[in-house]
Amino acid sequence: MPYTRWYDWYTFKEVQAQPGQNVTLDASHERIPVHVHGGSIIASQKPGNTTKITRSNPSSIIVALDSKQEAKGELYLDDDVTQEPSDIKEIQVCEFST
Repeated sequence: MPYTRWYDWYTFKEVQAQPGQNVTLDASHERIPVHVHGGSIIASQKPGNTTKITRSNPSSIIVALDSKQEAKGELYLDDDVTQEPSDIKEIQVCEFST
């Protein structure tokens, strides 16, 4: 039976826990525990003070592999100009491996 993997948002290290096991994690006022579910792909971009500045900042994706070494996700890129999308730009990633 496949197990669920979770990764620490800040370090990207896998949380070591067995299926059904409760784990106590350190939490502080400065850093709350946030985790990424294995099998997820998350788009990320450094924010700016305006939309124009934000759009010029680099973007990245976070790939969190599941127990089968797979991850899936979708991303829609908006041009910030037109109200109705005319050309959908789609990025498909076929394979990730460790």
